[in-house]
Amino acid sequence: MKKPTIASVFKSANADANDTIKRAKVGKIKLANAKAKITAFIRVIRPLMDSRDRLSIYTGFEKPQILISMRELDSFKQGRIVDVLKALEVYGECRTTRDWAESINRDYHYDMPEFSVALHAYVKEDSPTCRKVAVGTATETVVKYEIQCD
Repeated sequence: MKKPTIASVFKSANADANDTIKRAKVGKIKLANAKAKITAFIRVIRPLMDSRDRLSIYTGFEKPQILISMRELDSFKQGRIVDVLKALEVYGECRTTRDWAESINRDYHYDMPEFSVALHAYVKEDSPTCRKVAVGTATETVVKYEIQCD
């Protein structure tokens, strides 16, 4: 293999920077194209949230992604999350959910035509209706390595 030249290293770095700029510009265009639909969605969702909740928009994906983070919930089945989930069902389809038992967290992923939504819901530790329950133990064998040179 040939050694890289200084010029080729800078050429590669500039190409990478140009690709980053191009992706950012495409992301801005996608966001601008979806702005009306996202604005309408946020106008519905925002009143259902409270000061503990967060709402953000990210680009750089196939389409803009809205991230909703809801904390200190009493449950996944009652309270303000129910209204948010009902509103999400009107806008799109829940394609996946994933539970994180260690943090009593459930992630919901919705797909809409112009954007997607990830809802990260966290139940408070002292919830009277939801709790993490030990269901077993796991023993894991991890191979450890060290470097030895002759």
